[in-house]
Amino acid sequence: MAAGTPIVATEIPPLMEFKTSPLIASWCTPDNPHKLAQSIQHTLETYPRKIEGYAASIDFAQQFSWENRILKILSYVEEDQRPPILG
Repeated sequence: MAAGTPIVATEIPPLMEFKTSPLIASWCTPDNPHKLAQSIQHTLETYPRKIEGYAASIDFAQQFSWENRILKILSYVEEDQRPPILG
């Protein structure tokens, strides 16, 4: 996601929350090699490779960066117990 590369994903429960996201992705039913091949072909035809990547996917992925993960985890730690954040 962070590279902005189009994604081919299967419609399995853990990933369904991302189906309505702005990710540049194609979705297919699981356990169906023919549908997977069709989704890969569709992705290659619909989303040509961009050197700079697709901004919508890059922007969406920022929320999952290590920096944001650290901040989220630290939000559960009492403020006086948190390490100083440099930056």
